[in-house]
Amino acid sequence: MTIIFAFSILLIFLLSSVFKVTFNLSNGLVIFYLTWLISILIYLSGVFANYPALSVNTWIYIISTFCLTTILYFFGKHIDWKVSKQSYDINKVLKCANFILIAVLISFVITILKLGTPPTLGGSVIRSQYYVSGFETVYLMIYVDMFLYMFIVKKTESIKHIVPQMMLIFFLILLKGNKFAFFILVLTILFFFGKRIKLGKVLGLSILVIGVFIIASTLYLSSDNQFTLRTAQMVELGYQLPYSLSFLIDPMVYFSSNIMNLNSIVNTNFSDWNFGAFSFKIIWQNLSFLFPESENHVQNTVAWINSNLPFPWLNTYSALGSTFVDFGKFISVMFFGLLGFIAGSFDKVRSDNSSLIVLFFGLLLYQFFALSFFTFFFTNKEIITNVLVVMFVHFYCRTVKKGAS
Repeated sequence: MTIIFAFSILLIFLLSSVFKVTFNLSNGLVIFYLTWLISILIYLSGVFANYPALSVNTWIYIISTFCLTTILYFFGKHIDWKVSKQSYDINKVLKCANFILIAVLISFVITILKLGTPPTLGGSVIRSQYYVSGFETVYLMIYVDMFLYMFIVKKTESIKHIVPQMMLIFFLILLKGNKFAFFILVLTILFFFGKRIKLGKVLGLSILVIGVFIIASTLYLSSDNQFTLRTAQMVELGYQLPYSLSFLIDPMVYFSSNIMNLNSIVNTNFSDWNFGAFSFKIIWQNLSFLFPESENHVQNTVAWINSNLPFPWLNTYSALGSTFVDFGKFISVMFFGLLGFIAGSFDKVRSDNSSLIVLFFGLLLYQFFALSFFTFFFTNKEIITNVLVVMFVHFYCRTVKKGAS
């Protein structure tokens, strides 16, 4: 099966190269299909022999979600929405972005002063706990900076104004050791500039993603520890490739283990209600006091989920898993369909003259679909703060409003 999988991938790349196929990776529906297809193909490839087979229930859940999302996406895209075009003072946008970047840098410096050296430089605090409450919200405005700088490049068709800033952003991501932030950066770039991506760039992007995992492993583990960890992973997961290719384990597990965990959750026939505590943590954390009796219920669900995962150290289960645990299969499919409709509506009105607010909401939906194979993106609490910041930049930097389109 592994050989067939490798041959199929090679054949796809060869045919794409011969016929000069391009990929529209700036489209949320395309990236939705692509990331899930990669995840499922890796899962079915047989590279990890100890992955359980996907059940019929899991296939029905995934396929019905994709069908309804696709149908409602195109329905939303064909409605004639009327929105106003907007122009901006780019110098003001640049000043706002630079000011935000300074705030991000200051928050990171304060984090270092409070917690010591970053984990990538040998600090004692592990990566997942390397943050200071309150200041982390400011640091995560780095996502707004990524968005604004790419907007400036799109408008000016030049990178000369933002090169030092982007180098600083990349440096901060590297020091923090957060792969997720790197993927947000890549997705932001694709959102603005991924409309016609040739095969060579897709291959380069794939190599870049693998490189991020290799760098992360090198920064956090010595060669001896890497050997011990890789050997244990190969045995437990039934890795079918030779040890010389063990550097592929992390990226392939990152993409495929969520399918395995989703399969486990769906097959337990779980039919409870969890108040959105897993999908909408932002809302839940602020309003859970209204349901004091539910806290224990949610904690019991967490324990139940962990007890049903085939490999407890792999504990993510995709956006479909989060909504399934919160609302059940039917509402989950309906929810994804609704987001597909909204995403289609935003793609319909999106243009080079769209407002920052429209573009940013479009980007959030794009990131949601791109990362849905791994996580429920809207559970990230920084989203609300970042939306408010973008709204401020919009009102501060806008100039003459153009006619409706």
